Amino acid sequence: MMEGTLEARALAGVLRKLQRERVTGILTVQGEDEIMAFSLLDGKVVSADALNQSLEDGLGEVLVKEELVDVEDFAGLVAEYQAGGGRVTELLIERSYLTREQLLGSLRRLTYQLSRQALTWKQGEYRFYEGDDVAYEAGIVPLDIDELLVRAADDLEAAGPFGSHVSRPDQVFASVLGSGPDSPLPSEVLEENRPEAEAIYRALDGRRSVSRIAEEIGVSIYAVRALSAHWLECGLIETPGDRQIPGPAEPSEPSEPAATGPIADLGLEAMLAKPLDATELALDLGPESEVEFEAESESRAPFALPARKTGTVSCWPPRLMGLALFGAALWVLGTFAGRLLLPFPWQGGLREAFDSQRERISVHKIHSAATTFFLLEGRYPEDLSLLVADRLLSPDAVADPSGRRFVFSVGPASYLVQKVSTKESVETGWSGAIAGNFLLDPQFLVSEVASEPPLVLLD
Repeated sequence: MMEGTLEARALAGVLRKLQRERVTGILTVQGEDEIMAFSLLDGKVVSADALNQSLEDGLGEVLVKEELVDVEDFAGLVAEYQAGGGRVTELLIERSYLTREQLLGSLRRLTYQLSRQALTWKQGEYRFYEGDDVAYEAGIVPLDIDELLVRAADDLEAAGPFGSHVSRPDQVFASVLGSGPDSPLPSEVLEENRPEAEAIYRALDGRRSVSRIAEEIGVSIYAVRALSAHWLECGLIETPGDRQIPGPAEPSEPSEPAATGPIADLGLEAMLAKPLDATELALDLGPESEVEFEAESESRAPFALPARKTGTVSCWPPRLMGLALFGAALWVLGTFAGRLLLPFPWQGGLREAFDSQRERISVHKIHSAATTFFLLEGRYPEDLSLLVADRLLSPDAVADPSGRRFVFSVGPASYLVQKVSTKESVETGWSGAIAGNFLLDPQFLVSEVASEPPLVLLD
């Protein structure tokens, strides 16, 4: 087992180490507010799970964002799945919403999104449990670590896994030790334990771009970009523009010709400091022309601004009134968002869908808070007020958008969220259980074996 703490870009180094060793197992990463588990097969990521987000919720967000499935259709499939109608991934194909290739592509994009989110964490812990096999969707294209890090660097820029040491396809790099066949190889290149690492390092000659090197060697562009960014951070390569090349000395500016006559006698500095008199501006326009200057008899008084009246004016009443109006606007927007955004009568269906989506968001918050409470306490809470008191759930999530509160009832290993109508009658709600949750369900714990230590995901 490998474990440690997260620091700035520490997770990127862990993933690169697992890639070099081509290991198979589960990597758990715990941040401040989330826990994720990544399944690796031969050093590549094949699946990702989040504690506070189920597979159905994450996949639904990807499909709706890509406009592959409508919100209402996906919600119906989830309801059918919760009623025991089969996995959502299978229902999407059976109902002809997606092809098998589209489903696998969406699952891969979900894996990348969760991995990119974990790469932004600067605090937390990680643990890797090596095993012979991991669970993943058959047929999915594994997410190579080089591709993951490079795409995350493009999306996150300076906050990404390489920081400011980026490597673009059109960039040109040069090895600081030379690119010839007899040039020494740094230990960082040899530790990569990859046959293409030496070829890539020697190809960085300061003339060929990253994309051209990838094409000539026949390797992935992600591999060249990831390795060159890492070597740039280690100081093993540089861009040709970083080298200081001495150039010719700059020519000195020609000196002004020496002044003669009265100006030379007086001096330039004295001329600039001396007040200008009108009689000194007489121009020689010839004997037939005369120019006369008359000095002003009276000196003009300088322009003065009127004195500013001073006094004390209180600005707090307008500020308090503005804050009150702003709070009222937020309350109206939160309570009547559907009516404000969709005000026309023929938009009733859209308003219902909008309110239904907000209701599902509130239920999802309750599900995440209850799961976290079970993870901490080993049981589900008796009431939603405990989740609010522990700051696991916001107070506005205990009721639907119309103000009807949710009722929370628990069992030994499950819970039920129901909505109270205006007549205090309880409607059919949503249920959740620890069954199938790899962090909560005891069936995922490996019994102790004499030859191998037990597999425990959390302390």
